[in-house]
Amino acid sequence: MMCFGDHMPYLFMHDGLLMPLYAMIVLGLAGQNFLARLFAIYPLIVIGEASYCLYILHFNLWNLLHDDTHLLARAGLLRFDPWLSYALLVLISIAVMYLVERPGQRWIKRWTHQPQRFHEPVSPPSVP
Repeated sequence: MMCFGDHMPYLFMHDGLLMPLYAMIVLGLAGQNFLARLFAIYPLIVIGEASYCLYILHFNLWNLLHDDTHLLARAGLLRFDPWLSYALLVLISIAVMYLVERPGQRWIKRWTHQPQRFHEPVSPPSVP
């Protein structure tokens, strides 16, 4: 659909007239069917779980690989760019998810579920 954007009327692209079509696509992917089983394979699930890390890190990692260190050019792998860069970005985001995000989530859950020891109620002073 989007590859024909230049040939579609403005109302279709920007006024939500294609929303019923998109809703049918989403509903078609729900439930038990071939596409749902295809997208349920473990590598795609891991990439989906790492999507927030990828969202946060992709711009800075891309600049680090290309502008700051010129790592691919120095390694002689520039001919495989941008595909090698994409693979590196995804792999690094998966590593960050397992090494930083998940341990941080576990730490926060443990920290917030502990009883509060320092805010115990103070008993009123006794009257003589």
